[in-house]
Amino acid sequence: MQHWLKPWRAWVFRDIWPRLRRQALPGVLSLSVGWEKNGHVVRHEPAPWNADAVLVDVLLQMPAELPCRKQDFAVVRPDQAAFGPTACYPSSSGALQVTFRLPPPPASEVVELVWQQEPLAHAAVTLLSQDQFLDRLLVKQPTLAITLGEQTVDTAACLLRQARGLLAAGLLSSPTCLAPLADLELAIELIDLKASVPQRLMVKLSAAQLHQKEALLQAYWPKPPRRLGRYAVQWLAGGRVLAWRELLVLSQRQLLKQLFVTASYYVFKPLTGGTELLRQPPTQGVGWLGPCFLLRSRLPGLAALVPLSVWVCFADGRAPELLAAEDFLVTEGPCPFLAQLVATQELSQISAFELRLDHHTLARLSTVSAPVARFTGEGGFEPITVDYPWSPAADAELADRLGKLLE
Repeated sequence: MQHWLKPWRAWVFRDIWPRLRRQALPGVLSLSVGWEKNGHVVRHEPAPWNADAVLVDVLLQMPAELPCRKQDFAVVRPDQAAFGPTACYPSSSGALQVTFRLPPPPASEVVELVWQQEPLAHAAVTLLSQDQFLDRLLVKQPTLAITLGEQTVDTAACLLRQARGLLAAGLLSSPTCLAPLADLELAIELIDLKASVPQRLMVKLSAAQLHQKEALLQAYWPKPPRRLGRYAVQWLAGGRVLAWRELLVLSQRQLLKQLFVTASYYVFKPLTGGTELLRQPPTQGVGWLGPCFLLRSRLPGLAALVPLSVWVCFADGRAPELLAAEDFLVTEGPCPFLAQLVATQELSQISAFELRLDHHTLARLSTVSAPVARFTGEGGFEPITVDYPWSPAADAELADRLGKLLE
């Protein structure tokens, strides 16, 4: 009888018993890997090098005949002892929730979930190193702004002793959560490039900001640079420079060389209503008229308050009279500077409007109509008898007429 029992036993233990045993194993419904930092749990992201713990959450469907014992479950890491679960309880859906809390691994690895030494599932734990985190960290739209009067203006160049404060701001952004920054230094530095002496202001993110992927970094210096020259502002995290902006501090004389008038127009408001922009005074119509000058700077990012004034020059040779004066904000521009309007009946006494910065004339807008060029029989031009001052408006009109000739 033994001759046929041995093959039967071998067949049962080799084929049948493993199938029966597998049918009795817990079923894995879901498995997720996350990490924790300062009490904040993040899931579906690589675990940073400074995480407090790596969390493995498993939802299991337990067969009715199997006991739900916490000590039956474990997570096995490569070349390390098994870790038991920190929590094991039934969920609201009737499944069994098992949570494991592991120390951060030295490198990315694959862990195995077992029940009574039987493997149930595998999970990948991806490690994010400090260098990888800083490589992906960046500052979007780094901005420098100064306070001029009652305005705050974005700037890359300003006048000495004019600003009341300097603000540096930028949007810190990362593809992953910013929680690893809790252990890194964040700072914004103002550096005098001549002396190379930084003024460092430390920045601390709030708990709400650390839970996000973006946060605003800003620093304020109530006393901006007090010497002429070039300065730099840099945003740092963990000793690494994330962004850099330069600031140029100018004198009034240096600023004068950078300002110019790109165009000048007349603003005409007839009595019938509306507003028109004209290159020459109107020959007909009654209303109010005033000069408009478009200023800009050759320096990108300039922001400065300049004392501008508009003077009226008279046709009878009288001394010019002040029409308007204002501390005007000039930027990269063009910036329109509009003076006070005068009645069109007074234009017969006015020869031009002058725009001045202190005692320097920046532009002149003539009220005299541009003379007409007439050809002579020999192909030349007749001499012009009218004293016509050239201006940006005349230059624009000439370019416009030459363009029409080429059409």
